[in-house]
Amino acid sequence: MFHYFSLFRIPSILLIALLLGCGEQKKPTSPPPESPLDTPDTEQPVISEPLALPQHGDPFTAELPNGQSMEFVWIESGSFYMGYDGPNDMEDLTWKRPVAITNGFFIGKYEITQQQWEAVMGPGPWHTRRFPDPDYPALYISWDKTQEFIHALNAAAGDSLYRLPTEAEWEYACRAGTNTRWSFGDDEDLTYDYAWVKQNSGSHPHPVGTKLPNPWGLYDMHGNIWEWCQDFYAGFDYFYQAPFIDPPGPAEGTHRVKRSGIFRVSPWNVRSAMRKFHLPDSRVEIGARLVRRYTGTDDRPPVALILHPSYGTILETGDPITLSGMGLDPEDGELTDLRWRSSIDGPLQVAADGYLENLSIGDHTITLEVIDSWGAKNITEITLTINP
Repeated sequence: MFHYFSLFRIPSILLIALLLGCGEQKKPTSPPPESPLDTPDTEQPVISEPLALPQHGDPFTAELPNGQSMEFVWIESGSFYMGYDGPNDMEDLTWKRPVAITNGFFIGKYEITQQQWEAVMGPGPWHTRRFPDPDYPALYISWDKTQEFIHALNAAAGDSLYRLPTEAEWEYACRAGTNTRWSFGDDEDLTYDYAWVKQNSGSHPHPVGTKLPNPWGLYDMHGNIWEWCQDFYAGFDYFYQAPFIDPPGPAEGTHRVKRSGIFRVSPWNVRSAMRKFHLPDSRVEIGARLVRRYTGTDDRPPVALILHPSYGTILETGDPITLSGMGLDPEDGELTDLRWRSSIDGPLQVAADGYLENLSIGDHTITLEVIDSWGAKNITEITLTINP
């Protein structure tokens, strides 16, 4: 069931759409029992397990064989608009649609480096080509070979902790709460601060993390090298019937998805929605970043805000704003409450009847809170700055 509300403010207009109860719901008969978080297995020294439920943006460092490590960032569950249906898009892009990611995950802060790869797999294919450097991304690795790398990491951990991101997870992490062409906005000229592309790369990759990160602290999500995703590739038409909740990609196919763009292409071809494909045994200029599963317990219902203009956007008084919120809880039961709250430097009030009044000049933080029938709560927020 979907619920929509139109909210108005003076002097600007704020439209808020609430999508409530997406996905199959089950009603619990009793509250869930309390369960402690998993603690680290002392017999598995390769893994440094987080001891508390992570919060959005929390860092985590996993130990790798041979004294190496890999940095991750926690990404909360939530929803976003996947794809882009604007002018001049190519058929490879997906049409714009809402997607919900119902489980949080750790994702690599950087692309896998050559040093990290060699700590697990031994010498890589770059030694017979250009660009051998420990801090450069591991490239010329096929999708199949990447699976061997993941298998080796999981064997060392004694658990299936690591995998490639799904295409939806990758774009969710890349967009980082934005609804613009790039995670840094719609200004193509800013690309050179965030990405290695044709115009600034010198036609070669660069060490990871040498450009600015996206709003969630992830580096090289645009450009540098292509990154493998878990999914089989499907064309534009597939996404008319694809699942909206945790889409896994097609069940079968011949090619695998690659994302991010590469140092050889223009800024237009490293947008958040850009997607291409390759055969899984191809050893070209493609690398990867990993997802790591959280092994603790998280009963919070997923919730997200999708904002256009993007988080932290500076607006002028009178500018139109479109703000959307989604709450769903397919695992733990029906949602009992979904409410908007505000805590700002000015007299903004969100009334029960759904009206906003007097959005003043200054910084505004707007919060969406979701509570399910077991009392589990989740909160997310966005910030706007209003200028005269």
